[in-house]
Amino acid sequence: MLRRTRSAQLFAASVLTAVTIVAIGAALQPKAIPLTPTDVRKAVVDAVASSTPKPNVAIEAYDRVKESVVAIRTRTGGVATPQPRGAGFILDTGGTIVTSLHILSDAEAIFVVFYDGAELQAQVLDRQPEFDVAVLGVSAGGRKQATLASAKNLKVGDEAMVVGSPLGLGNGLSVGTVSRLGTLVQPAWGGPPIGGLIQFNAAVYPGNSGGPLVNRRGEVIGIVIVAANELTGVGFAVPIDAAASVAGSNPF
Repeated sequence: MLRRTRSAQLFAASVLTAVTIVAIGAALQPKAIPLTPTDVRKAVVDAVASSTPKPNVAIEAYDRVKESVVAIRTRTGGVATPQPRGAGFILDTGGTIVTSLHILSDAEAIFVVFYDGAELQAQVLDRQPEFDVAVLGVSAGGRKQATLASAKNLKVGDEAMVVGSPLGLGNGLSVGTVSRLGTLVQPAWGGPPIGGLIQFNAAVYPGNSGGPLVNRRGEVIGIVIVAANELTGVGFAVPIDAAASVAGSNPF
């Protein structure tokens, strides 16, 4: 009889322990939270957003600067160049334009072609041969000016995009990266070497000279002045910090 009583007690203790464990497990199990219609809609929106490709950086950069880029034509010996000799960009709403000095050589008259096709004659306001920079002025203001960004913060590997009139075909874009800083180059048109240049690997063609070199945000960081060789894909630009100072602008 004693053995039966002891067995019954052990059985009851086992059952009690099992029940306790089950009860503790149930208490620790996280409770399901019912989803509201708002929660479901938010989950769907988040899922769609995460799977949607982000806009191309180059497209956004080009859209921000394209209306500020101009083509430069000249007249020499009474004959106007059929195609643009280079490019430039609008520095301020007063009609100040920055470009490369060497594309204006021997020019009797200079014409600026804006993004909307309007063409105006321009005058040289200032020049800086040591950096191959020329500042032009036109009679009509109110055009969209480019946004500038100091080149002092550039690093090798940063995006670098060229906007200009390659081969006289109108505004075009080529994309690359900064490959070197502080480069010294002997210009093909003669004169002393130009130092402190931004070297990049975006394609540069005739018609790009004088146009802007922009970063991923479409901000002008330099003025394209030359390609080392059309086949090598190596181009050079004057940092905008130096170019802007010629025009009397110190935005940094």
